[in-house]
Amino acid sequence: MLLREEGYDVLLADNGWMGMECYRREHPDVILLDVNMPVLDGIAVLELIRATDLKQPVIVLTDDINPETERHVRALGVSGFIVKGQPLRALMGALEDIFKDDPSDGSRAA
Repeated sequence: MLLREEGYDVLLADNGWMGMECYRREHPDVILLDVNMPVLDGIAVLELIRATDLKQPVIVLTDDINPETERHVRALGVSGFIVKGQPLRALMGALEDIFKDDPSDGSRAA
């Protein structure tokens, strides 16, 4: 709801597999990805995305504070790594960084 209030178009997926299907179908401007998801975890989703698109902006939101997890997803080239519970401004700042140089029509999908 908060992202919609900030002007973002938001697509939701209940699990990693549905998220991949949504990514393939909709090609969102940025992906907000949880590491711990049912069916297909976020690391597997990120690896599938990176197999075809090295530039897709992805922000990982997680409650997994394992340093190895963070190193692994950063090595896969994420735009941000945010531990759940951090202030909302951390997410908003990461999104602003992604869109600041975007010459699009102003609509943004997350």
